[in-house]
Amino acid sequence: MTLLMEQTAPWGLSRATTPLPEEDGLYASVQLDPTTQVTRFYDRDGAPVDMGNKVTITKSRGGGNDGSGGSPAVADDSNND
Repeated sequence: MTLLMEQTAPWGLSRATTPLPEEDGLYASVQLDPTTQVTRFYDRDGAPVDMGNKVTITKSRGGGNDGSGGSPAVADDSNND
C-alpha cells in the first residue's frame, strides 16, 4: 500500500528570519601560555586584547539517574569523584 503525503515545509522554516550581519569578533587569535595556563587574546594586528574580567563558569546540578539526587551544584571542572 502506498501512502501519499502532502509535501510541506518544516514548521521551523516558517519562523526563520534573515541572518543578522556578521560582526567582527573581539579577537582574531588566541594563545595559551603553557607555563601559567593563561589565555591571551590578540587582534588582527597582533596586539593584545583586554578581555576584562569576563569569566564563564558552568555548574551542573546533582541528581539524575546516579542516585545522587539533591546533591549541591558543583563546578563542571571540579574533581569530586
